Amino acid sequence: MAWRRKPEKPCSIVARAIEVYGDLDPDECGGVCPTGALRFEAGRVVTEPSLCLVCLACMALCGPSRVRVVSEWVCPE
Repeated sequence: MAWRRKPEKPCSIVARAIEVYGDLDPDECGGVCPTGALRFEAGRVVTEPSLCLVCLACMALCGPSRVRVVSEWVCPE
């Protein structure tokens, strides 16, 4: 059996979008994101997918029917 070499740069998962459906409660979902990719500013929800670690804490604590992280694998060529 031939062994394949380990890639020099491993694949990583990245967030392409953070979709919010309906209203989120700041008391319920305000501090769930460890990086601030999903946060509340001036009473509205702000999302920054570039900060997202794809930990899915927002989906677990706010509800998968209200927050969805759209992600994909990125591998070196």
